[in-house]
Amino acid sequence: MNLVSLKRITILIFSSIILAGIFTSCGEKGSQPVARVGGRVISESEFINSYSSGKTSEDLASASIEDKRDHLDKMIDRELMLVAAYQQNLDQDSLIVEQVEDRGEAEVFRHLYETKVIDQVISEDVIRDIYEKSKKQVKIQDVFLQLGSNPSEEEQQEFDTKLNLIKEDINEGIEFEDIVRKYSDDKKRKGLLKWSASTMDNPVHQQAFSMKEGEISEPIKTNLGYSIIKVVEIRKMNVKPYESEKTKIKRELMRKNSKDLQKRAQEYIETLKEKYNAKLEEENIQKFVEIFKGEETDTTAAEAEPARPSLANFTEEDKELKLISYAGGGLTIGEFINEIKNIPPMRLPRLDEEKSVTTILNQGFFAQSLLRKLMHEKELMKEKEVQEKLSEYRENFMVNLIRKNEIDEKIELHEDSLKQYYEENKEEFKTPVKREVREISIKDKELAEKVAKRAKAGENFLKLTRKYNEKSLTKKKDGYLGFVTKSPRHIGKAAFDVNIGEVAGPIKIGNNYSVIKVLSEQDAKYQSFEDAKPRIRIKVQSDMRKKREQQWKEDLNEEIKVTVYDNRLEDIFSDMNASE
Repeated sequence: MNLVSLKRITILIFSSIILAGIFTSCGEKGSQPVARVGGRVISESEFINSYSSGKTSEDLASASIEDKRDHLDKMIDRELMLVAAYQQNLDQDSLIVEQVEDRGEAEVFRHLYETKVIDQVISEDVIRDIYEKSKKQVKIQDVFLQLGSNPSEEEQQEFDTKLNLIKEDINEGIEFEDIVRKYSDDKKRKGLLKWSASTMDNPVHQQAFSMKEGEISEPIKTNLGYSIIKVVEIRKMNVKPYESEKTKIKRELMRKNSKDLQKRAQEYIETLKEKYNAKLEEENIQKFVEIFKGEETDTTAAEAEPARPSLANFTEEDKELKLISYAGGGLTIGEFINEIKNIPPMRLPRLDEEKSVTTILNQGFFAQSLLRKLMHEKELMKEKEVQEKLSEYRENFMVNLIRKNEIDEKIELHEDSLKQYYEENKEEFKTPVKREVREISIKDKELAEKVAKRAKAGENFLKLTRKYNEKSLTKKKDGYLGFVTKSPRHIGKAAFDVNIGEVAGPIKIGNNYSVIKVLSEQDAKYQSFEDAKPRIRIKVQSDMRKKREQQWKEDLNEEIKVTVYDNRLEDIFSDMNASE
């Protein structure tokens, strides 16, 4: 995906309310360093965030110093590359500067969507609450009493009577499991114990997670009636750290709250429209369509030839006309043309109809124009979160570029080295012995056994194949499978368990039974150098890259001072067992 496409997608987060599931979870900075690489620092919190990814609290509590040091070494390698990249002023490289600039607007829009839309609908407290609940599972017993939303007087009276009887039984110490069997209207689950799901939006589960083990609830209203539950057991769960799980929880909440997010995004854009007095210029939209279609105002429809839509029809004066206007600016036809050039043809809406052009302006470009206006007015590119993300992009680009310069560009492949590898590793390019096989595939086991017996007795195998083979893929080829290599299972095994010309089977393969005959054998042979060259090139190049990368890293370690604080590294996660 090119950078323009990325920018368009990010813009569409607002314009078409596509929910982006991309977030960056960062711990607080400023903790003690676990390593220094040149003038750069790897802090404890940076190490924790990196090492914790994909691991549970149990994994972290049992992390050995060797595992932590291995991970830290990888982080140090990257920092060494970055120090070298900054020494070469790659942060000023024109391509990297351009790439970061192209990401800038997209990151501002993403940041606005995060702060003005998502954070207004999904609070940190909600995310944290779901995470805390995920630390345990609650095993419950449930007495369900069915009651409609508008019960009759008789139904209500029957419900109240049953509820009073249940309360009496509870007060008398009757086993709750017996109460479930006696009174519950849920016949399918009556008397069963079930683990509740911690993230389900369900009043019964919500209540269960606020109760203690052994506690019995008051009646809980649900969509279908009422539940009385007893917490039988609370089980502690092994979960990943909050920062690792936060993104996943947030993404799930975004999915569940998609309508609210869409409504909030639309409301936010409406406030910007009102703030900047933004509007569509209908006369200019009409003129755009007329010019795009190639219409001439002084030519009658009868005289005019069918026009081929073209963006080349617009003069420089036409391109200055505004399709969207707002206080202090707007979207001109020229700017609109430049934007739609980046839309793939298959996604491009019709531009020869006013309704279609108005729709695309309303759905996408209104939001884009207003967000750009806000971005420049508030200097949002300078926001801390945006700058941190752009710095991350910049350094990723720098690492990629210096790796290319120091590794890929310094590898030279010569024909002689390829030939040398071929001669020294000829066995790699040896094709195995193969056997030519014809097959009769039959669904019925008993029939397959009879056919196998007849074939082994010397009956014409080809005739048997034509009569009994049921495999549609090989029917037209008289069961011919071609050459197969030796394998530990199925036809690849059976074909090598008998001699040439002999029959094997039946062999169960899926729902069918196969009877096979080995027709011939093809000896092992070596690939020629020319045939093997593509594989050799990949292998040699990979080996050379690994050697060059290793040498480069060793050189960087000699040139750039690295300090590791082993005592701090060892202490990381050491308090988790105590806190548990």
